[in-house]
Amino acid sequence: MIFYSGHSRSYPQKFLVVFMFLLVITISGCVLVDSENVILCAFAWFDVHGDMVRRYLLAACLVVYFIRVTLMLFVFLQRTLRWCETIPILMIISATLLAIAYYGGNSRDPFNWADVLWLLLYLGGSTISTVSEASRYRWKRDPANAGKLYTGGLFKQVRHVNYTADAMLFTGLALLTHYPWMLAIPFIMISNFVFYLVPNKEIYLRHRYRRAFKEYQERTKALVPYIW
Repeated sequence: MIFYSGHSRSYPQKFLVVFMFLLVITISGCVLVDSENVILCAFAWFDVHGDMVRRYLLAACLVVYFIRVTLMLFVFLQRTLRWCETIPILMIISATLLAIAYYGGNSRDPFNWADVLWLLLYLGGSTISTVSEASRYRWKRDPANAGKLYTGGLFKQVRHVNYTADAMLFTGLALLTHYPWMLAIPFIMISNFVFYLVPNKEIYLRHRYRRAFKEYQERTKALVPYIW
C-alpha cells in the first residue's frame, strides 16, 4: 500500500528534494531571465530566446512553486516521506519543470489575454493547494482532533482538493508554454490521480476512518465539485 499513517521528520528525503528543486529552478530561472549570462555557458543546450514577458513570468511561477513545495515539506507534511516515493517524484517533477522552462522560454508568441487566464489558473491552483493544506495542518495540530478525519475548509467541496489544485497549476503552466503537446503533462498527471492515487488513497482512508470516511465519501466528489 502506498499510503500509510507513519510519522517522521524524513529530513534526508526532504532536504534532497529541496536541494534538487532549487538547482533545477535556479538554472531554469537564470536562463529564462538572462539567457546570455556567461555563468550559464555550461547550459548552452538550455538556451532560450522566446518572448521576454513569458520568460519572466515562467521564472516567477517556478520560484513560487519552489516556495510552496518547501513550505509543504517542512511545515504541512507530517507523515513519513519514503525513499520509494521521493526518488520517482523528484525525477518526474524535475524533468517536468525543465521541460516547461525550455519550451515556454522558446515560445515567440507575444504574451496575450489568453495567457492571463492560464496564469490565473496556475495561481489559483497554487493558492488552493496552499490554503487547503494550511487549514488541514492547523486543524490536526489541535489534540482534540487526533485520529479524526479532516473534512473542513476546501476539503468540504472535494475529497482530494490537493490533487485538483496540482492539476490546475500544471495545466496553467503547460498552456503558458504555447506548445499544445505540453498538455500531455497534466493529462498524465490527472490520469495518475484518477486511476491510481485516488483509488489507493481511498482504500487507505476507508480502512483507517471507516464510517466517517464512508459518510464523507457519500456527500462529496473526489476531484471536481458536483461532477466527479
